[in-house]
Amino acid sequence: MPKLPDIMDRAAARAGPVSQAPRSRAVIFDFDSTLVDFHAGDDAAVRRVMELSGCVAGFDDFQDYSVSVLYRVYNDGADYGGNIHRFRLREALAHFGQDWRDEYLEAYYGIYLSQVPVFEGARELLESLRPAVKVGLLTNSLDPWEQGRRIDASGLRPCFDVIGIAAEMGVWKPDRAAFSWMAERLGCGLEDCVFVGDSERHDIEGAKGAGMAAIRKARDRNAPTLADAVFVSYAELAGILAAEFGIEFGHADDERDL
Repeated sequence: MPKLPDIMDRAAARAGPVSQAPRSRAVIFDFDSTLVDFHAGDDAAVRRVMELSGCVAGFDDFQDYSVSVLYRVYNDGADYGGNIHRFRLREALAHFGQDWRDEYLEAYYGIYLSQVPVFEGARELLESLRPAVKVGLLTNSLDPWEQGRRIDASGLRPCFDVIGIAAEMGVWKPDRAAFSWMAERLGCGLEDCVFVGDSERHDIEGAKGAGMAAIRKARDRNAPTLADAVFVSYAELAGILAAEFGIEFGHADDERDL
């Protein structure tokens, strides 16, 4: 009489190879300057602060200095005292000889938190992706409340399976741990994720270092980059995801097994 393992082996041979469930894939996006135009809302808000304060400096000079303060915080770890926009605006006003008032921050937020324009084609691409792959958002914001308000104002929150805000996570891009945090919560391996962002250091180098593929949003598609691909418009990105990464697009009203 055949032994039980022999019978099982024959049955398995007749049944053929066991099919494996397809691996989950994900496309993960940065927020500011990738999906939404950070500068549109920020510029309008800064102009309002300059108007209220009576600052007569040229806007470009003021904003260049203000942005340099932001870089000191994000790139060099400068102490910003708990509110990055109060810090940068106060520093910029002082640089141009103006005193600070708390009402300036209120005026800034009144515009900055509500004007969050989405780049053309971005919403449609997100909606077409979700039936086919997991979609994540990973942003380096220092203020979860502020960034949450802006994500809501953009109308994009429903487009994501997982949203990671660095200050809540406790890790920041380009740290590998930030990308691992997102992949784990999306239920995907790092090698099964494509990251889309605009910052060469925080997004592209970070994602590649973590083992993800990376696509850079840039004004100049010929700029040097470690990214696997570069796009300017979201029509281009759709073609890149389909042709180079085999991402199949569905429809926003399709159902997907999460």
